[in-house]
Amino acid sequence: MHWASCLPLYVLAFGASLLVAITYTWASRADGPSAVILWIGLAIFLLWAATTKLAEHAFRKAQASAPASGMAYDWAFDESGVGFTGPLTSSRYRWEAIKAVKDETDRIVILISPFNNPVLPKRQLTDQQLSAIRALINEATASGRLGAGVD
Repeated sequence: MHWASCLPLYVLAFGASLLVAITYTWASRADGPSAVILWIGLAIFLLWAATTKLAEHAFRKAQASAPASGMAYDWAFDESGVGFTGPLTSSRYRWEAIKAVKDETDRIVILISPFNNPVLPKRQLTDQQLSAIRALINEATASGRLGAGVD
C-alpha cells in the first residue's frame, strides 16, 4: 500500500520540479512560450489527479479483501471505556488510552493513535443510545480520564 499512497506525491513533486526547470530555462528567453508551460502544468495536474484516483482504488480494493471487512461489530461504552467485538476480533480501550472522541454528523470517531481510530456509524444507534454514549464521553472528559492518549 505504500507505493499507492506515495504515488500522487511523487508525481506532483516530479511534475513541479520539471515545471520549474522548464520555466527557468524559458524565462531567460524574451519570447518564452508561456502557453506551453501552462499546458505542461495542466498535464502534471491531470496526472496527479489520475494517480490520486488510482491510490484511492488501491485502498478500497485492499480494504475489501481484508478478512474482517464488512463484518458487524458489537460496541460497548461504559464508565471504564470503550470496547467492540466482532466475529474475528475484539478490542477494549480504557478512557485513559483514548486521546479524543469526535462526535461528527454521521459517526463517532474514537481517536486512539494516528493509525487506530475506530468509527461507529450513528445510523446504527437509537437516539437513547446516542444520548447515553454522549453522557459517558462527557463524564470521562470532565473527570480528566479522556484526553491523555497514547501517542
